[in-house]
Order: sequence, then structure tokens, then C-alpha cells
Amino acid sequence: MTTTETRLHSYEVRDPAQLIAEISDQAPLVMGSAHLALVRDVSSEQRILRVDRLRVPAEIVDYQEGQAELRRVADAWSLPYAAGPPRYTPVLVVVRPGLCVTGPNEGMWFVAGRYANLGGTLWSVREVLVTEHGWLDITTNEAGHTPRASSP
Repeated sequence: MTTTETRLHSYEVRDPAQLIAEISDQAPLVMGSAHLALVRDVSSEQRILRVDRLRVPAEIVDYQEGQAELRRVADAWSLPYAAGPPRYTPVLVVVRPGLCVTGPNEGMWFVAGRYANLGGTLWSVREVLVTEHGWLDITTNEAGHTPRASSP
């Protein structure tokens, strides 16, 4: 059963494959890069508003490096506060070499996203891993062969 076959909560991604494909249309998924996409209404409209390339590389050794960068980018978005549940979701795309399975690097990014304290206008950071073998939505475990990482 995929997320498209069940009733979704407002923070769940309607179609992870479509989402990563659309992100790759807006930002080159070059090996070693990391991106933060701003997506509105991920469970319904799933509209990508922007994709920012992070200043830090995809592979980090200290979560605080990623935490500060996620915070910097989210602060630049200047989203207005609104009552009710958030409508916006940050989607982190980490593009690194190797197998398309979670490892210590993705663990560092997970902690960075949790401690970035992005405020009440955003859902928690969702993480997608992209390698030369394809992609993996770390939250749902949905995966595919394309898009893939490209060489620098």
C-alpha cells in the first residue's frame, strides 16, 4: 500500500515519486549537493514553491553544521504565521554517492532537522536520499530508480 492509496494526514506526502521528480526538474541533483525545497500542502496540492541549494555539502559529520544551514534557509523564506496547522513542508534532498540506504550521514541530517527549530509555520523536515542508484524517501521508505544523482 502506498501513501496515495490511504487517507493522508496534512503532513504526509501525497506522491513521493512525483515530488522528487519535480524537485529534480528545478535543481540539478549533483553528487555531493544538498537542497531544501519548500512545498505547500504536501498531502493534496503538493506544490513546490522553491528549491534552495544548501551551502554545506551532502555529507556532514556534525549535525550542528546542517542545523545552522537549515535554519538560515528557512529564515530567508519569511513565511507568515497563520493560525491552524502548518501548510508548508521543508523537504531536504541529500545527494551522495553509495547505496541508496540510510546511514550515519542521514542520521546526522535527521538530528539537524529536528534541532533546527524551524517554527510553527512549517511541518518537520522530510528527508529524501538520492544516489547514483536512485532515490529513497526516508519517512515512507518509498523508492525509485529515477531521478538519480549526476556527476559534478
